[in-house]
Amino acid sequence: MSLSTSAEIALGHIQRSVSLATRDERSVGVLSVGVEATGAGAAQLFRELADRAHRSTRTSDLEVVYARDELLIVLTAMAHAGDAAIVAVRLLLDLSRPYELEGQQRTAKVSIGVASFPTDGVTAQTLVDSARAAMGRARSAGGGYAVAAST
Repeated sequence: MSLSTSAEIALGHIQRSVSLATRDERSVGVLSVGVEATGAGAAQLFRELADRAHRSTRTSDLEVVYARDELLIVLTAMAHAGDAAIVAVRLLLDLSRPYELEGQQRTAKVSIGVASFPTDGVTAQTLVDSARAAMGRARSAGGGYAVAAST
């Protein structure tokens, strides 16, 4: 499976996941992953980070390049709304490890915002907006950690 670059695909996937979660009494998580990487090789670093994120999630989850410096990750069929924060912390640790690019070690500042259905919203757009707002708060605070949207 390759990374999708379409926000519309993400919104559709979230809405379908919310419908199934409602039926099955489960939760859905949305992670907004902001990446700060500058200088030569920043685009390659973002691609490497996106690949690492893809390898760190389940096959039922979806990773989308949502903006130039942002990934959106949809976590489907979670048992509890709080599970998204656990995934975010694990992902943050993985994405914060150094990357080997052109023989040099590079790092990226990563900020992750978390939103969960039904706690933080019941529509795809509300969940995305909540996760992105939380990511913005994490980024404003210096990044490097996850912030739950409902707090």
